[in-house]
Amino acid sequence: AVVSTQSTGGTDFFWDIGSRTSYALDWNLFCDREYLSTTLNSLFFIGGIPGLFVGGWLADMFGRRITTIFGIGCCILVNVIAAMSSRYWMLALCRTLSGFGTFVCYNAVYILFLEFCAPQHRAFACTLHMAQWGLGTTLLAPLAYLLHGWRWLIWISVLMLAISIVPVFLVPESPRFYFTNKGDEKNAKRSLQWLAKNNNVDLNTDNIQLEKNAGQADDTKPSQLEVLKEFLEYREMTIQLAALMIMGVIVAFIYYGFAFGWGKLGSDLYLSYFYAGLGDLLTIILQPVPHMYLGRRKSMIVYFLVAGCTFLVALIPLDFGFITLEQLSCLVGSMFSSAAFFSLFLYTSELAPDAQRGKMLGFLSIACRVGALLGPQANLMFEWSKQGTLVIFAVLAVLASLVPIRLPESRDAKTPATAAEVQERRLARKRNLRLSSLEDELS
Repeated sequence: AVVSTQSTGGTDFFWDIGSRTSYALDWNLFCDREYLSTTLNSLFFIGGIPGLFVGGWLADMFGRRITTIFGIGCCILVNVIAAMSSRYWMLALCRTLSGFGTFVCYNAVYILFLEFCAPQHRAFACTLHMAQWGLGTTLLAPLAYLLHGWRWLIWISVLMLAISIVPVFLVPESPRFYFTNKGDEKNAKRSLQWLAKNNNVDLNTDNIQLEKNAGQADDTKPSQLEVLKEFLEYREMTIQLAALMIMGVIVAFIYYGFAFGWGKLGSDLYLSYFYAGLGDLLTIILQPVPHMYLGRRKSMIVYFLVAGCTFLVALIPLDFGFITLEQLSCLVGSMFSSAAFFSLFLYTSELAPDAQRGKMLGFLSIACRVGALLGPQANLMFEWSKQGTLVIFAVLAVLASLVPIRLPESRDAKTPATAAEVQERRLARKRNLRLSSLEDELS
């Protein structure tokens, strides 16, 4: 799905691309018509907004696995049509529907990925999942260089999507979904048995007693309306979601501002995006290290602060010959922005209670899509003023670094089962802080 999200990007008119084509050249989408090209990128994220609503609801209602299959299937169908587009409006429609399908499955497969993992393995599992994104982004530039047509890139994405759907048929549904969302202990134990068998663990599920959530009666499951009402009833969960969404808007704006604007910061289109992809991949691989030593909350603060500082350093006019300080600083800043972007989803999945995990990730992704809608327009902002745009990025990054201070740490912690448990943990932290303050005064 990674290739399909960015494969239709055009090029500015002043680059010598030889016999290569892009839809920007085919349909004259440059100079005073360049806004039509950036609109195509934004349409992908516009389609993603209803996709996130639908995907979050489907994941919590029918299962993470079924939702993933449905989303990938939509992407395959739409991209086949996109590869044969002969008009701008046709490609625009396909981009919108492709965004819908991509984000229907994105959160569902991410939740499925993490719900199969123990707390101590989540950071590594998140790295494996996100590495696919970084690898796809890195491969995109050389593929675009070797293939002399934008339609071929879309056909490559169709092939990769077809391959990616196969493993989903080979794994079971999440046992957490069966037990928490459906109250189905029988199928939950079947999933656990499959996991045990494929990890060479001898497990007799007949001797396992699964625990009910606090406040959940035997053999009952909460309705979707009851789950939504909990956002109003339990204030702490809503506050955490709002804080996560604020970070999501900011980091997505910065991340996609660079993702669609590297062409304005370098003299070689393909090398600029290739280096950016390598930066993403390196960031994802190294991401577990700060999580291991600093935890999720402090890591988020560091990521945003370092990104903000590097954007300010980029204002210094210095040329090393093979690269300018502006390009180097922007690359480093975008890497730390990427780290914050990818870590935000791991952090949210660990803070969210089981029954609301799909919805909270859905709301977070919607917030990210708002930032992503604005991100491609940064491509035009760079033309207005590189320095002004970098200052805006720096200020936003520093402001975002203040938000995690209000949130709890989630490293190695058991994920909350219910919204009531989220509220209770907040009250427990307040009590502990009061006791610590009282002990300091007495000492």
